[in-house]
Amino acid sequence: RPNLTAARLALAEVHMARRDYAAALQTVRELLQLDPGNLPAKLLRHAALVSTGNLVQARADLETALKEHPGSREVLLALASLNLAERRYAEAEQQFRKLHESAAPGDLRALIGWTETYAAQGRYDQAIAVLKKELARDEKRSAVRLALANALARAARWDEAIAHYSRLIAENPKAGHLYLRLGEAQRRKGDLQGGLASFRKAVELMPKEPAALLALALIQDQMGQYADSQQTYEKILQLQPDHPIALNNLAYLLAERGGDLDRALTLAQRARQKLPQDNNVADTLGWIYIKKNLADNAIDIFRELTRKEPGNPTFHYHLGMALYQKGDRVAARQALQNALRNKPAPDEAARIRELLSKLG
Repeated sequence: RPNLTAARLALAEVHMARRDYAAALQTVRELLQLDPGNLPAKLLRHAALVSTGNLVQARADLETALKEHPGSREVLLALASLNLAERRYAEAEQQFRKLHESAAPGDLRALIGWTETYAAQGRYDQAIAVLKKELARDEKRSAVRLALANALARAARWDEAIAHYSRLIAENPKAGHLYLRLGEAQRRKGDLQGGLASFRKAVELMPKEPAALLALALIQDQMGQYADSQQTYEKILQLQPDHPIALNNLAYLLAERGGDLDRALTLAQRARQKLPQDNNVADTLGWIYIKKNLADNAIDIFRELTRKEPGNPTFHYHLGMALYQKGDRVAARQALQNALRNKPAPDEAARIRELLSKLG
C-alpha cells in the first residue's frame, strides 16, 4: 500500500531512531508528496534537519508550519528547541516557560526544555530550583525527579544526585538506565566500588546494551582490572563489531599487556576508520606501530598529532620514542625536550627523562 502515510511516518521515525537522517529525510519527502499538509511529517523533517546541522532550513520550515498551523503547541515546542540549539537563550527560556504554564498534566517537555536552557548556560542552580519546586507539587512524578537528578549531576552535586537516582531505582528496580546514571555519579564522586556495582547491575539488566557494557569496561580500566575490562570490550564487539571506543581500547590493552600485536593493529586501524579525527584513537594506532617497530608509520602519526595539539606532552613523548626507534637521535631529543616543556604528569616526565638519558 504505497499510499499508506502512517506506515511511511513510522518508517521515518525508525530511521531517526537509528540516526539515519538521510533516509529519514527521503522518507518524509515521499510522505509529503502524498500528504503535503501532514504536520507530524513536517516536524519529523525539522528534527532530521536539526540533527544534520541544517538549522537555517529547519527554521524556515518551522516558520512555514506556524503560518499553516498558528498556535500549534508542537510547532511552538519545536521552535523553542531550535532557539535553544542556536543558543538564543532568552527567546528559548521565554517560550518554554510560557508553554509550561499552559501544559497539560503529564506533559513535561516544556519544563525540561526550560531547565535545559538554564543548564546550557551553566545556570544549574536555577534549573535545580525550578525542578525542585515542580517536584514538591507531586513527589511521585518520576520524570521530574529524573530531570532533577540529571541537573544535580551536571552541577557536580553528586550526593544529591545519587540520592535521587537511588530513590528512582527503589521505585523501579528493573530500570537498567537508572543504574547507568547512578554508577556514573558514583564514579565521578570517587566511589569506584559503588560505581562498579551499579554498572554491573546495569549490564545484568541490559546484557545486550553496548552503553552499559562500555561503562563497565571503562571503570574496570580505571580500577586496573584489565583482564575483566578486556573481556567486557570483547563482549561489546560481539554485539557491535565496529564499536570505535571498544576497538580502540581493546587494541591498547592488547598492546600494553602482551597480547596479539597483529590483532591490536587491526583493531586500532578499524577504530581510526570509524573516528578519523579522534586524536586519542590516532595515538593508540601510533603506539602500536612503535610496539611493532614500524617507526616510520608511527612518526607520520605523531608528527601530525603534535601539529594538531602542540601543547600535548604525551604526543611529543611518543614522537620522541618513534624517532629514537628509527635512530634519529637529534630529532628524538628535540621532541622529548618539547614534551618536558609542556609539563607532563610526574610519571610520564620520569619516563621522558629516562629516555633522554639514553640519548646522552
